[in-house]
Amino acid sequence: MAIVVNVNGPGTDSPNQNLNLNDSRSNKINGLLSQHLIFSNAAILHCVDIDDIMYCESVNRMVSIYGAQFEHRNIANLRLGDLYKLLPSDRFIRVGRSHILNRHSITCLDKREARCWLAWRGQTREVQLYARNVKILEESLL
Repeated sequence: MAIVVNVNGPGTDSPNQNLNLNDSRSNKINGLLSQHLIFSNAAILHCVDIDDIMYCESVNRMVSIYGAQFEHRNIANLRLGDLYKLLPSDRFIRVGRSHILNRHSITCLDKREARCWLAWRGQTREVQLYARNVKILEESLL
């Protein structure tokens, strides 16, 4: 089942606000989208496979979702805390106010440089963390 998240800013009206995955036009889509998040706003519909997510990062009221099969998806008007509530807690770790990491993709943590390396489905990425969040990540991995 897909989870539809409306990311329109406050006070905006959009034809996507009432997107219903159970109506007759979207039943074909609904059958294909198990374990996906769908983010909608007035102009764009983003579909993200939860299993493909390596990490998420929040910068200036914009959440970027990075995956193994895609470079990144920028989702405006989405709070990282709201996204974290939608993700499986056994697979994802919230690290401070700026990052959510896929626990299974973490391969290395450099505590001195506050960097983390992720590898997932043949892709690797380096994530720069805030120094104060390194201890949070270390404790959650042990």
